[in-house]
Amino acid sequence: MTGLRLPPTLVFDHPTPLALSEQLVPALVAEPDNGIESLLAELDRLDTTLAQGPSIPLEDQAKVAERLHALLAKWDGARDGTARATSPQSLTAATDDEIFDLIDRKFRR
Repeated sequence: MTGLRLPPTLVFDHPTPLALSEQLVPALVAEPDNGIESLLAELDRLDTTLAQGPSIPLEDQAKVAERLHALLAKWDGARDGTARATSPQSLTAATDDEIFDLIDRKFRR
């Protein structure tokens, strides 16, 4: 089982084995990707959810925005090699320079 849903007219629309295989093979064999397509699709889904979602109270919108900012900061930190946990425990152990660096990265736009 492939899970691929086929139209009932498939064999009539593609009557030769070659025509049928040309139709089915691309649908059955996924192109290898580096994950970017699935990541972008997930971001599109999130965008749609945020745009069409139910009315969310203002305080909850702030929580969602805070989470999105944290994810973006984590992503930026992973890309530039400056990722660092920002839990209260890690902040108490951080040096002054690390805290100022965190503030700079958080509010740099």
